[in-house]
Amino acid sequence: MRGEGDSVIAGALNQAGAVFYKAEAVGPNTRLGEVVRFIERTQLSKPPVQRIADKVSAVFVPVMILLALLTFFAWFFVVGSPLTEALNAAVSVLVVACPCALGLATPIAVAIATSRAARAGLLFRDLAALEQLQSVNTIVLDKTGTLTEGHPTVGQEVCFDASSETQLPDSVLRQIVCELESRSQHPAARALVKFLSPLKSKVDSGVEFSEVKETAGEGLTALAHYNVRKVSIRVGRPSTDDLKVLSEHAAEAWVVCIADSRLRMAWSMNDALRGDASALTDALKDLQIRVVLASGDQPDAVLRVAQILGIEHHALQTPQMKAELVQKLSSGGAAVAMLGDGINDAPALAASTVGIAMGSGTDAARQTAALTLRDSGLEGVVGAIRLSKMTFKNIRQNLAWAFGYNILLIPLAMSGRLNPMWAAAAMAASSLFVVLNSLRLLRSDSPNQSSPS
Repeated sequence: MRGEGDSVIAGALNQAGAVFYKAEAVGPNTRLGEVVRFIERTQLSKPPVQRIADKVSAVFVPVMILLALLTFFAWFFVVGSPLTEALNAAVSVLVVACPCALGLATPIAVAIATSRAARAGLLFRDLAALEQLQSVNTIVLDKTGTLTEGHPTVGQEVCFDASSETQLPDSVLRQIVCELESRSQHPAARALVKFLSPLKSKVDSGVEFSEVKETAGEGLTALAHYNVRKVSIRVGRPSTDDLKVLSEHAAEAWVVCIADSRLRMAWSMNDALRGDASALTDALKDLQIRVVLASGDQPDAVLRVAQILGIEHHALQTPQMKAELVQKLSSGGAAVAMLGDGINDAPALAASTVGIAMGSGTDAARQTAALTLRDSGLEGVVGAIRLSKMTFKNIRQNLAWAFGYNILLIPLAMSGRLNPMWAAAAMAASSLFVVLNSLRLLRSDSPNQSSPS
């Protein structure tokens, strides 16, 4: 819900009424410009493996200079060779030991990988996340808006006794709930507003609110002022006692309205499973990755989804409980990824080894996560993991070649069997091999294809 003075992004939909807005950003300052900077920042960052290579190079170069000097002194003073032969041997060592291949091994593979990731709708905050994904062996999934479509609808409305003269009539209470829920961006709140809006015009307006508070994973509380009355209102997650009262009604998920500490109304929520949810969990299992569902929804709703997908589950999870679950899994030695879309997922995204946010998720989720699925397709999760594995397998091949090349040819150069011309050719061929090997990443399957590369 947006009001006067709030910001909106290009492409936002105004679903009712008229709105006047002022363009405050153009070009590089727009959301598209932010995406471009996001990619540039990622490519300029260094993964941990690159830092290791840099440290090795920092030691390797002085050692090679020392070896070249030792080669010169050995040939000139010990063997007694002419000055030109001694210099040729020393120069050959310097040329063949040039760490070009070592320096190219990681950056070129990473540049290609991040380019492929961007084309596939995978936006990495930094390259550490790209590297860490290859080691992920456990993934925690949110339900609403992640495994489900995130567009719940109201199934049934249940009203409880309002015969007392001190209680607000149901019609007035619907008005209050509708206006209060319009302040929230939660999918269930939007569904409730859509359901109650047709009834809104039948009731006189004039409701005002104070002490409005929204708690992630719990709902909204407020003090409603209607005429001369003040009513304490809570709309959101049902308590255990509320669920007992609602148990006689067939539904899996509920949103309740508590007025002055009494259960007055409840609405069942239906949210369809994403079409690619089963494909995601099956692909993760094929990769030997443990899949855990953690949701703030009621046990019946979470159990239904978990049974369909064949995964373990945890229901009634608050944001703090989700984060604690991730920390518990991590403390057991697991490399944990978290996939979510809401504000209530942000703590768990921050606590995970790699946080992954849906592109349709909240700003809080996207800003906290290390990876954002721009097109919101669940196949992007598996694609990102496969891309990480492919990239760092390629990098290890590059590094192995760079070190192996030096181990093989430096002794030949020191022994005088490799003149500077051939040393230069070998050095260029080594760099060319690293480039061509990295380019194989362009020929492998798309990150979002189901078959492993």
